[in-house]
Amino acid sequence: MISERLGAEMNKQIGEEFRAAAHYLAMAAYLDSENWNGFAGFMKTQTEEEREHGMKFYAFLNEVGYRVTLGGIEEPKNDYSSIKEVFETALEHEKLVTSKIRKMVAIAEEENDYCARNILQWFVDEQVEEENSMEEILIQLERIGDNQTAFLMMDSKLGNKRSEGAETETDGE
Repeated sequence: MISERLGAEMNKQIGEEFRAAAHYLAMAAYLDSENWNGFAGFMKTQTEEEREHGMKFYAFLNEVGYRVTLGGIEEPKNDYSSIKEVFETALEHEKLVTSKIRKMVAIAEEENDYCARNILQWFVDEQVEEENSMEEILIQLERIGDNQTAFLMMDSKLGNKRSEGAETETDGE
């Protein structure tokens, strides 16, 4: 059984993960509207990952007998001034999620909840990957400046990366 305190934090995190999915989908919609299909595809993949993260918390809480309840999700930001702003916003969000995961880890450690600590370690590792991915893209965007050819190449690269990831996922089925 999980403590009320930790269960409540994880329950809130389910909402945060679905909120993130909505934000990433709104980012994808903006990028699609600007005809940046590779960047949009990357954000669509992020949308699915966030949904899966929410379901991972959902499944864990159900497994340990904690009642999951869902709150509302506010409207995401739908308009951006640039691709760079999209990724800056995404990085800010990932940093926020990292802080929430760390808070849950601290509670699990304080309460000696090794089962929760175990699943939270997966999220700690995932957040390192997520922040790193967004930071790398931002560094590349900084380097290319206003070079439209470089933007097109990067858009294509992210689109191909998404396609390769989808093929790899289906290969294992």
